[in-house]
Amino acid sequence: MNCPFCLQEMEDGVLQSTHGMYWLKEPVRFPIKPSSKKEAQSVFTMETARDFPFIRGHRCPNCHAIVIDSE
Repeated sequence: MNCPFCLQEMEDGVLQSTHGMYWLKEPVRFPIKPSSKKEAQSVFTMETARDFPFIRGHRCPNCHAIVIDSE
């Protein structure tokens, strides 16, 4: 897959976390589990994962953009 920003070849990989991954409009200031925030939408949590949660995607080694797979 080519990067949608700089058109260079992207590398396959995963984003992984030990506490779940959340989508927020803005990052939280402290490294706490944002599940208590009303607007936090869980993308992947320990309850839905067998081991440590991860999501597949692609990273551009040139501009460092990350594209997450939707499935």
